[in-house]
Amino acid sequence: MSQNLQPITPDCVLLKTLTSIPEKFIVDFANSIDVTRDHSEVQRERNKFFARCFDGFTGKDVRRQNEINTNLTNAVECSLTWLTELTQDLAHTNNAITRVNERVTKLTSQVTYLAQYSENTRHRLDELSQNLNDRMLCLDEEVMRIGFNQKVILHLDQVFNKWRAGRLVSYSPAGRCYAAIEELRWGAFGDFCLSHTGSERDSFMQQAVDRATAQLATDAEISTSTRLSFYSGWLQLPHNTNQDDDWHQALKYLANGFTTDKAPLITTITQKLPERLGEVPLLANASRIAETIVDEVFAEESYV
Repeated sequence: MSQNLQPITPDCVLLKTLTSIPEKFIVDFANSIDVTRDHSEVQRERNKFFARCFDGFTGKDVRRQNEINTNLTNAVECSLTWLTELTQDLAHTNNAITRVNERVTKLTSQVTYLAQYSENTRHRLDELSQNLNDRMLCLDEEVMRIGFNQKVILHLDQVFNKWRAGRLVSYSPAGRCYAAIEELRWGAFGDFCLSHTGSERDSFMQQAVDRATAQLATDAEISTSTRLSFYSGWLQLPHNTNQDDDWHQALKYLANGFTTDKAPLITTITQKLPERLGEVPLLANASRIAETIVDEVFAEESYV
């Protein structure tokens, strides 16, 4: 098996650095369960990086996958078993659990009107929904406590310390900024921003922009006000970088929900676009890069 087909395991350096991947994965896995379509067809449409994460998180083998694919009903029931186990193991943020619960609610509604699904399937969905609702309630209560602000500050420190320590060095400066802000979305910082409005939220968002601005300028060895070419400066990769390695596939995976019209900067950073987008500046200072990435990541649509 070639290196780029190896499973992505929970203990690998990549996932210890980009801790947002398991959270996003469990949401994508929930959304991949489709009670109205052939399971093997859905499997084929899965992102390759997603599939490697699935292999790594479940430890599945070819025989087990063949068993799952034997028929649609068994496939859905097996997938719900995996979803229950993986949600418990991988989903720790309100953002992820809320989105998984939305999918489970939709599946429950669909299964009610499909005769081929057993009472066991419906019962499994009901149990999962109850478990998710209980976890959401606990997390909602935690996020609203005054002490949760300290968790948000700690999360900010952890993410930017990681960047400053060089753990995102595989990426361009703009790529490091996106990776850091995406990490914030899938943690205490993102949960706070999902649940709050007003001055406190604005203050935390500004802290993220300020710290990203400072680190971008440090990485580029320029002042925060100096404008740099976006394509030959902010997108400049380190020497001998393989843009198809696991690190870049991971960044592309994290950003696969963004579109060029809603997030032109992020899609330019993470995807190989056929042409340059007019919304992306040719020259920009660190502040503009940081502000734009924060705005695109934390746009309301990003939580839908």
